[in-house]
Amino acid sequence: MTGTFDHLEVRINVTWPSTILELSDTAAVVRLPISPSADRQTTVTITNEDGQSVYLPGRIVRSRPQPDGAGQDYQVVVEFFELSAATKALLQHIVARNAERTTCRRPAA
Repeated sequence: MTGTFDHLEVRINVTWPSTILELSDTAAVVRLPISPSADRQTTVTITNEDGQSVYLPGRIVRSRPQPDGAGQDYQVVVEFFELSAATKALLQHIVARNAERTTCRRPAA
């Protein structure tokens, strides 16, 4: 799902603050100020507005410069793996809540 995830605090490997560009229950596309190497294992930590954190083990499958030329930022794709049923359910809830937020913000036609 593509949308605005500005209300979520996201970190990669605890140390790299990032911004989610797209999120699903299997992967995330994030913007980072650095370019980590592909095929590197990592953990994506998402903290929602209620302060609840979800830790998502993953593997970096692609890292490239932002296509819109946004400074020195990189677009990084992280594919999640070995998510427990509880973690997957929480992630799906975060994605669904974002869909609700995005729908509520759209002006009526």
